[in-house]
Amino acid sequence: MTEIKAKDITQAHERALRVEKEKKKFNQSFDALIIEVTNIPLAEGIDQNSWLFAGCRQDLEKARTRILNYIERVLK
Repeated sequence: MTEIKAKDITQAHERALRVEKEKKKFNQSFDALIIEVTNIPLAEGIDQNSWLFAGCRQDLEKARTRILNYIERVLK
């Protein structure tokens, strides 16, 4: 019985490490995307503080959250 619990704990720990590794890798790529979006030349009259640009960043952050949740679900 104890052997089974130890095995379950080890598997859960390995899974948690795998999830964290994949999340870290994804976040690095996503942060690079945010930097690229930030560096896109904007149309005249639109600055990075405008509601349009802020809405784009909010949408990207929502997407990041959804994708991170998906990564965690898939790596079960």
